[in-house]
Amino acid sequence: MIAKILLLLIPLKIFSVKIAGLDLTFFRVSLVVFTLLSLMKMIVFRGYRKIFYELSKSPIMRAILYFSIYMTFSTAFAFLTNTSLLYRTVYTYLSMLSYILFFSYIVSIEAIAYKGSYFNIFRDVSKFWYFCVALAIPQLILSLLGINISYEHIGEAAPENVVTIAGIDILRPNSLFGEPRDYAALLVGILLMYQFLFKKTSMKVVIWIFWLGIGFFTGSVTYILFLITFFAYVLLIEKNSNEIKYAKQMKVILMFSLAVVAIISYFYADIILPRVTNYIALAAAGNLEVGGDLYAQAVDWIVALYVFDIVTLNKNILLSLFGNGIGSFNSVLDAYFVNLFNYSPVSEGELLGSRFLPFTILVELGIIGLIFILYLIIESFRQIDKLDSLSPRKKRDFKRWFIAFFIGGMVSASYIFMIGPVFIMIISYYEDNQRQQKTKS
Repeated sequence: MIAKILLLLIPLKIFSVKIAGLDLTFFRVSLVVFTLLSLMKMIVFRGYRKIFYELSKSPIMRAILYFSIYMTFSTAFAFLTNTSLLYRTVYTYLSMLSYILFFSYIVSIEAIAYKGSYFNIFRDVSKFWYFCVALAIPQLILSLLGINISYEHIGEAAPENVVTIAGIDILRPNSLFGEPRDYAALLVGILLMYQFLFKKTSMKVVIWIFWLGIGFFTGSVTYILFLITFFAYVLLIEKNSNEIKYAKQMKVILMFSLAVVAIISYFYADIILPRVTNYIALAAAGNLEVGGDLYAQAVDWIVALYVFDIVTLNKNILLSLFGNGIGSFNSVLDAYFVNLFNYSPVSEGELLGSRFLPFTILVELGIIGLIFILYLIIESFRQIDKLDSLSPRKKRDFKRWFIAFFIGGMVSASYIFMIGPVFIMIISYYEDNQRQQKTKS
């Protein structure tokens, strides 16, 4: 039950409240409570300790532990260099550690100790997420009837989440996932996970077109970035991608479609994607006023300037490699805001946070931090290849929903992709036990 609750809650950002400018989610509260409960179980029950020790030997858990140790050293560095960031440093460190380490251990241990089938836990979670995705349909229908129902947090209505498509104002669907871009980032991953767990070899093309179309109603740049990155992975990076039926034709179609979209967007972008063209127009005009649209999105697009400073060696090489320390994102970005907008958000008590997770990791943990994340993904893929209980096709499908969650998490600042490594460790644990029993017999 503990594993199921944590899995259910991790993407549902609507179940959160804002305290002192920070989002306190039901997931984090539940994780703290269940972590303490699981620790008590490990002290009392030998079986729980055995599972803990076995999981700690997993290559994936070792990768998680290495990254956690690195984060700890980064936190110590942040303490030494800027004591004024104490509160932010501690909060960010515990937040990242809870998603990366505690979540992985607790869900894995509780799922393995569960008396029923661990597979059913993930199936139930996937079914519920699929239902949440489908809630976007009544949202859109009600919007067309003039009733906009949208909440990003408990008690925080957001009826202003409207996009104009072809001259028609339509509510940007978000269901229970928080902001519309959160829905957009997780849509494909949830659909692929559902397809994988319920052994559906493939959904009909018309169903996929329908759901992908729903995603466009979010009017989110995040959705476009996700689709480009995900399809690039499937067609250009995925192992044996050429063995996919009509793979070569699909690659040609993808390239042709991108070209067509680029041409159409150039001439009709103001109708199709008005929010994007608005940003472009403001940037071209150099409209950098405080409170404007570019200002509101600056925490994300400043990544281009930050990377440029690293490449041109305008940044200290050690800070580029190891980062500025956990919790330093606010102070580092504040300097860019002062240069661009002649305004200091930090001095005014504002908290800065990017929805582009690699940017946050790059600033706080440096290039080495990004390498640790990449190592975790690569190691997870290696372990998927070693699973005996999955056919080659199922392994490919597993990697697809895993990478879909990873890409979605990167563009929406979500650690939901950690369910991939957790699921792999659980399956590996059972396979290792079965091999040991066969050896004994």
